[in-house]
Amino acid sequence: MRMSLPQGEDPELNRSIPKRVGLLGGSFDPVHHGHRFIVDSFLKSQLFHEIWILPAPDPPHKQQKQLTSFHHRVKMLELAFRQLQEIYINEIEKELPSPSYTLQTVTELQLKHPDCHFFFCLGGDSLRDFTNWYRYEEILDRVVLVVAERKGVDLNGLPDEILHRTIQVDHEPIETSSTSIRQIAGGDTHRLSQRDLHKKVIDYIQQHHLYREE
Repeated sequence: MRMSLPQGEDPELNRSIPKRVGLLGGSFDPVHHGHRFIVDSFLKSQLFHEIWILPAPDPPHKQQKQLTSFHHRVKMLELAFRQLQEIYINEIEKELPSPSYTLQTVTELQLKHPDCHFFFCLGGDSLRDFTNWYRYEEILDRVVLVVAERKGVDLNGLPDEILHRTIQVDHEPIETSSTSIRQIAGGDTHRLSQRDLHKKVIDYIQQHHLYREE
């Protein structure tokens, strides 16, 4: 595991805080092994006591896309992660104004849980796009970013304001995506593979006839 502390972060101070929580957001439509593997990489970093997964009811970057119901996406997340004690599915974004901006989510969580020290977890592709996020400078004021990225990938092209608030952990991504899974399921859900999805998630998709319209 390769990790560097951003400027201004005191590791001794971090260890003294009762609970360090990594936040991982997304649409998870559906949750797949790529999500599971990136969570494993975050857990292996030993930065966190817990990781809270934040399914977005209405992601701002997917306003034109019809998402599977929030209820179904949450149920699939619970099935995929139920065996990991450090993982919690947090539905706070369902209670917040739409669309689901990261800034408002982080702000609300910090108000509700002043005993927690939050980090925001994301993949390398999301980090490279971070300057396009809604009021991203204010997100950086509130949380340190933790990015899971393949070893040897150079992030130095990013603005210093982001690099100074970023911790990098090693991660080997797998080749799968929610889009490709939905396309497969749209033709025949029995073609879904446990190489991409937890078996219980496959069973859930088949039971509830999800993605057939695609």
